[in-house]
Amino acid sequence: MTKTIVFIHGFMNNNKVWTDWKSFFEERGYKVHAPSWPYLDGDVANLQQSPNPALAQLTFSDVVSHYQDYIATLTEKPILIGHSLGGVIVQKLEELDCAAKAVCVNSGPPKGLAILDWNFIVSNLQLLNPLSKAPTVWMSDKWYHTYVTNDLTFEETKAFRARYTLPSSKQVSKTIEAIDFAKPHALLLFIAGGADKSQPAKINLKNAKAYTDKTSQVDYKCFAERTHNTLNQTGWQDVADYICQWVES
Repeated sequence: MTKTIVFIHGFMNNNKVWTDWKSFFEERGYKVHAPSWPYLDGDVANLQQSPNPALAQLTFSDVVSHYQDYIATLTEKPILIGHSLGGVIVQKLEELDCAAKAVCVNSGPPKGLAILDWNFIVSNLQLLNPLSKAPTVWMSDKWYHTYVTNDLTFEETKAFRARYTLPSSKQVSKTIEAIDFAKPHALLLFIAGGADKSQPAKINLKNAKAYTDKTSQVDYKCFAERTHNTLNQTGWQDVADYICQWVES
């Protein structure tokens, strides 16, 4: 069984969001990698204050290629685990035959998938903001507290944003690609949060049900109280343990 994991973070984060998860899986015998997207590796506070100018030109395809090249250096095909937009990156990498197994946690949708849900529509419209000419995106404490860290107090949200979040390229979210849902693929699991306002459970379910190849397996699990902040929300170990058992089953 594959014992290598690659974690892929989402939009406005870097690999620091996986710190506790990395330790969790290493303690269970896995070799864990958590590379950041291009131009997002390093100290969060420094990246908040001085983002790399090249970040503004980064596209979805660039990020996928970055991970594809990284995976090619490993000694075995890894288990891929991605959060939020990182889940869509995992879907694309799995389509490219880069995964032994794959897990999408609170995943955003690939191009062509959407739902009629007020929070989903408003949060993503604010995120993409077609009226803004800013090349990068870093949402406010208020936005995070409403759509991501609704499990926390507002003061806790401010601390979370300072510790884990940073500007990201608007082009990455604008250039998200479609997925070939008819193509055979490795074993795939979608994890959704019943309290997720940014990427609600029903968009994760729709994503999972979009796969049509009868020879490939797609599993789905919804944790009722989990928000979009599930990686760092109290009780995150329950989600990590479920994934660990799924991977090993």
